[in-house]
Amino acid sequence: ITSVSAGFKFSLARKSDGTVWAWGDNGYGQLGNSTTTNSIVPVQVFISGGFYALGGIASVSAGDNYALARTVYGTVWAWGANNYGQLGSGAFSSSGPPLPVLAPGGVNLLTGITAISARKPNSTAKKLPGVGSLSQRRKPASARSSRARRMGSPNASAISGSLRPAAAPSAKWAA
Repeated sequence: ITSVSAGFKFSLARKSDGTVWAWGDNGYGQLGNSTTTNSIVPVQVFISGGFYALGGIASVSAGDNYALARTVYGTVWAWGANNYGQLGSGAFSSSGPPLPVLAPGGVNLLTGITAISARKPNSTAKKLPGVGSLSQRRKPASARSSRARRMGSPNASAISGSLRPAAAPSAKWAA
């Protein structure tokens, strides 16, 4: 295990092989296994209906019923609760499987990210030096818009490197 992050009633761990594991409450899909079943033991985070393990991950951050994972390629995946748009997916619906965080306009991926932070009730991502930063913040109820604020570049090809076939959905938890 290379890093651990504790969220609200759930936790995340990143293994040295770049995979992500989660355990605890899963009411919003924050365990990333396409279910809402709680787990007292770590379960591997999967994308694409459980066929691909979320891999190539450099860092993780657990928030208030949602999670973020930054890839070694500088893209970001998000899953779990999304009532304030904190997943950066262009929608407000929660997601059990991880979704890629989108750049402004909602077409391309957010890229060039060097650090992430999942907090209540916003997400923050730091871009490469000199490029700026991303902050998706909850606005007061009177000023909420239907879009989260996002910054990024139009490079959608980086995501393919973060997908890797899973050994098996029942992969064992090991350090």
